[in-house]
Amino acid sequence: MLLAVAAGVLGWRFFTGGIGSNILPKNTHAEMVLGFVPAGSAFSFDIKDGVAPIASPLADMQVMDHVKDGDTEYYLLGNTGAYSSNIYRVVGGEVVQLTNSATLKFDLAYDSSTATFAYMAGTPEGTSFDAFAGTEWSLAMFSETSGERTGLGVGRAPTFVNGGTQVLMATGGSLVLVDVYTGESNELLELELNTPFAVSLQSSTVAIFNHETNAIDYFTLSGTSASYRESDMVEDVPLTLTFAGDTLIMTSVTDDRSSIHVSRVGGPSVTIENPAVPFVPQKLMITYE
Repeated sequence: MLLAVAAGVLGWRFFTGGIGSNILPKNTHAEMVLGFVPAGSAFSFDIKDGVAPIASPLADMQVMDHVKDGDTEYYLLGNTGAYSSNIYRVVGGEVVQLTNSATLKFDLAYDSSTATFAYMAGTPEGTSFDAFAGTEWSLAMFSETSGERTGLGVGRAPTFVNGGTQVLMATGGSLVLVDVYTGESNELLELELNTPFAVSLQSSTVAIFNHETNAIDYFTLSGTSASYRESDMVEDVPLTLTFAGDTLIMTSVTDDRSSIHVSRVGGPSVTIENPAVPFVPQKLMITYE
């Protein structure tokens, strides 16, 4: 199967009651993606009910990513026989395909105010792990309203900020802001390759893991610049960072990858058995219900 062979990524859905209300804010739920490279089936997880697949709206398609906007749900679905994935909209049981291209898309972001998606996309040569790992992934935007696709260059981890007018993303050794209308790019901060970061849209805060000090550094985002504010020391090396409002959540794993830690930075944590060893967290998405 495409996603199991290509990357073996698994996605979980965590519910507040399942992992403890002292970790996630009330009325939130989270989805996690596990893997080596970003492509795979999505699973829901509740500590009381065990692991179950997130249901795909289409037969023979695998859920790779998922975004909910009110009563509308968006699925990134992968074909089981080819290395490609596309975005689908589901409202009241009606399924509409929004994109139709042969690229493998992942790391889906959505801005509801502009009805625009951002994602990473590539066309790996071959089917091995090395083929995917060595691919230069492009960032693209797709307008649900116009159906137009716009390239943003090479990068990873796109996040819409400033009312959907800019995309915050990592590219090369920098964290940059890209204007979605002009394409103009402004470097905010230096960023080591594959360093986790997160942005709080409520407080315009950017959090970045500092490998040298083993701390989370916080910066205030203002316009096209960012200024250092403070730091929080952490014991584990985070694999992902995610804001739920102003609460920063991190994930890490034990040395043998058998367990995953989900914790508030500077606060309580919970340990969850990893059902997909040796895969590790790649993405944690937290949304308010």
